[in-house]
Order: sequence, then structure tokens, then C-alpha cells
Amino acid sequence: MEPGFEIEEQPESPLLIAVKGHSSSSKSKIVHSLAQFHKFPVFDEEDIISALQDSLETEHCDDLLPLEILSQISSTQLCLKLSVIISARLSHRAHFDRLVDLASFTGSRLVFVECSNQNDRDLDYYDVGNVPRLDIDTTKPFHAEDFISGMLKAAVLI
Repeated sequence: MEPGFEIEEQPESPLLIAVKGHSSSSKSKIVHSLAQFHKFPVFDEEDIISALQDSLETEHCDDLLPLEILSQISSTQLCLKLSVIISARLSHRAHFDRLVDLASFTGSRLVFVECSNQNDRDLDYYDVGNVPRLDIDTTKPFHAEDFISGMLKAAVLI
């Protein structure tokens, strides 16, 4: 190793950050900010839905299919010990349970982030058990540095 050259230590287990929110919640701003700060790839359910609708020539696709595709793509990254961010509606408990299974299978640490504004508070709420849950009010300014250093460290994840 060259003098002065340091390699960042990889975490013992990667993070699976699941960001939930409706399209009106400014979720994509939060997701992009977290991804840029951490240099984590983002897998967005809306991209999958759009591609499926274009390729299947239908207006509607199976509710679980986009998340299954996201899970498969994310699984590859997580098994390589690379953290990922999944942006999804996660409107049903079954969606959340699928991510819990994914985290268990890949040995990753799941963090659930709920993005909401005053218009969609308490919509599609379900108990996430012992999974760290972080709520973001998208009507307030968001700074990834503060979010990470404060909330994630408080949750003893980094």
C-alpha cells in the first residue's frame, strides 16, 4: 500500500435504506440527496413500473412485481456488501415484509424512512417492529449530512 493511501473500511453489513412516500411527498429529493451524500445506488419503483408499462403495453401491472424486481436487483448489490437505497410506495405491509426478508437473506441492515408532508400524514401507516424508522417531514429543509450524523448514528447503524 502506498504511503498516505487509506482504504475506507467496509461496514460489516450493508445498509438497505427503504424510502417510502407518495409521489406528492418530495420523496425523490430526499432519495437523491441521500444517494449523493453516501454514493449509494438508488433503485426506484417508479422506474420499474414505467418500464413494465411500456414493455407490457398495459396501464396496470401486478402490485408486487415492481418490488420483486427491485428486490432481485438489490439482492445482487447487498450480497456484494454494497449498500443500496430503494425508493418505493411500500403501500402494503406485504411490501415491507418483502424488504425484511431481503435484509435477512443478504445480511443487511434495513432502515425504514418515511417521507411525508402535511397532506399525507398517517396514510398507509403500519408498524415496522424493531426496524429503525425515521420520519422526514418534506415541508422542512432536508440536509443529508445532518440526517445521517444525527438520526442514523443515534440508531446505532453506522
